[in-house]
Amino acid sequence: GEYEQPVIGMKSAFDFTEAEGIDNEWFARAWFVVNDAEVYVTEDSILIPRVEMGVEAREQEKKESGVTDAPVTRPDHPMVRYAELFTHNFELVAERKSVVHHLREAAKASILAKFLLEAQVKLEERWFDLADWSAVKEAALGCCLEVPQLWKDRTHSELRVKDGAIVDAQKGVSASTASLYGGVEFGLGRFSVPPGRRAPGHMLTAGAGLMARTIAPSRGILRPQGVDLNLDRFNLSEPVKLCARGPPPAVMAGNAFWCCIDGKTAPPAGGDEDVAFLKEVFNPHLSDRRSEGERFVCPDLSASYTKRLKDLLSEEAEVRKQRKDHFLSKEFVIGDAGDLFPTSWSFSVEVAQALDLRRNPCPPSMVSPKDLKSAVVMLDKSTEDGVRFRIYKHNALEVRTTQDHNGVEITGSVYSFAQCRQDYCIASMKGNIQGDDKVVKVTVASVDAANMAASKEVPVTERKTAPVSERKDRLAKLIYSNGALRADREVVMAAVEKDGLTLERATDDLKADREIVQTAVQDKGSALEFASEGLRGDRDVVMAAIREDACALEHASEELRGDREVASEAVQHNSFAITSVAPSMRSDRDIILASVQRNPFALEHAPEELMADRDFLLAAVRKNALVLEDMPKRVRADRDFMLRVVQGNGFALKYASAELREDSEIILAAVDQDRRASEYVDRGALARALETRERLQA
Repeated sequence: GEYEQPVIGMKSAFDFTEAEGIDNEWFARAWFVVNDAEVYVTEDSILIPRVEMGVEAREQEKKESGVTDAPVTRPDHPMVRYAELFTHNFELVAERKSVVHHLREAAKASILAKFLLEAQVKLEERWFDLADWSAVKEAALGCCLEVPQLWKDRTHSELRVKDGAIVDAQKGVSASTASLYGGVEFGLGRFSVPPGRRAPGHMLTAGAGLMARTIAPSRGILRPQGVDLNLDRFNLSEPVKLCARGPPPAVMAGNAFWCCIDGKTAPPAGGDEDVAFLKEVFNPHLSDRRSEGERFVCPDLSASYTKRLKDLLSEEAEVRKQRKDHFLSKEFVIGDAGDLFPTSWSFSVEVAQALDLRRNPCPPSMVSPKDLKSAVVMLDKSTEDGVRFRIYKHNALEVRTTQDHNGVEITGSVYSFAQCRQDYCIASMKGNIQGDDKVVKVTVASVDAANMAASKEVPVTERKTAPVSERKDRLAKLIYSNGALRADREVVMAAVEKDGLTLERATDDLKADREIVQTAVQDKGSALEFASEGLRGDRDVVMAAIREDACALEHASEELRGDREVASEAVQHNSFAITSVAPSMRSDRDIILASVQRNPFALEHAPEELMADRDFLLAAVRKNALVLEDMPKRVRADRDFMLRVVQGNGFALKYASAELREDSEIILAAVDQDRRASEYVDRGALARALETRERLQA
């Protein structure tokens, strides 16, 4: 979320957060990894690496001692979804973003060094003269050896305004925060790279044309997984015999490459297709690789790698097409661009809009480029790939154009506002307005008289019926008027379908209408607050409300808040609903455990008799090990209890008392369950425990 994404349509973690609801606070970290790696050797003993890199993410929890990893990360977490998207597009990102590209190069160098050492390759002396080692040493002395960690926080707050005043202003503004930090973890020890395998044919097939001039074969390089190399665990012990080779072929790199891409120099014979392909890869709006200057090296143009990049470019082309189609349609609205466009194109504050005038499609030929020079610009925005989208207003016409990067502006669609004359408006209204109806608002649109006279699209005697969806949208907005319209069932139903909270504005009779209330709570569960007392005691209505928002349970009747089925449904959706259940339900073992499974802090609502039950506490720990942190010290010092706990979850050793973390049996039980539990034990205590086990086994 810090920068524009380098792939068309690629959303950041914060975009996913806004899509699922900004009221959910979360903390997470993400880091670069290597998922797979192999080294191939060609017939003439050239080493060719194959590496699959990606991004992994982990949800975190904020505690008094700081932020730590959560035991489980949900698969639909915004950061996980972003990591999966980044991994899917990794090759394209690595070609476009210099920092990711060189991270991959650093990984290749690290594995190559280890490969040569473990294979015990005897290198010629010139290999050691490739760098000025005195300059390297001097640079290293001033180099920061820590990987920079970038925190990114985004805070959202929501205000509800009623009758010109902020609702519950005295309580202050509630805000939710999403926090993210990133880094690099190569993790080379997770797999070994078997050298000496013959390269598959598709990896050795060179790209046509430009390939012959742009790249030399790679020499035994691999891409690892991060900064904490831990190379000792990376098995590359099999030797590989390297045959002597002649000088590498000439390569096209640096500014010569960019001159070819920009058309300043002619491509080699048969290289036109490669040039067009590389122009898409290195779109200057998405890529910063030109900043590398003469140090730039053309990407691998082997058949397999090129196919992968072309597949990703095809996905981009489809997103670009969908954007243009949506933009040129009547469904595109300024301020509500939709999911296809950057989130900055849509207003973060939603305001009830005035009724839109009907748009009628017209031939694009009605507007010339000369007309656009004098037209009023209503929208002028560009997407991340440099495609420019504009909306003009010219007389009574709305003109929409697109312009690709380095392309010309093209008129894609033209719409005319629905023609309307005063006598036509009056004639149209006469058929709908009854003698005792109150006119709330009348909108009259005026257009150029000459244009109106020439137009035959909407004869004054003809009346068109708006689409059902548009009609419902107009009806929904009438809920904000005063008087009889708030008692109109059709208006209220349309309003609650669009926003359930508008039930608050309905009359008492309609708040007791079961169908209307059911519709409202299905959209916004908290709308249950505005339902009649009778419907707040209706099981089906309440269940529908808590399925949408479990915290709506607080507005249910006392009887239903004490109903076991209703309470269980609520806490399974949201652990905070435990605060709204009836006191009798807080003594229910299953209700508390269901709540604890989602939130360890729910245990504080358990009564004393349950907190004294060791079997209940053990069940709570098995549901969510984090409850141990807030359990009484006497429980965490109970040897039998903690032994049973660590046998099922080694990480629970972290919360045991200091005395029990010295207990050999508990230490061994925890480490046997998960060897990573050893990080919570003093090394001396762990050594003594292992020594005791060996002595007993002997």
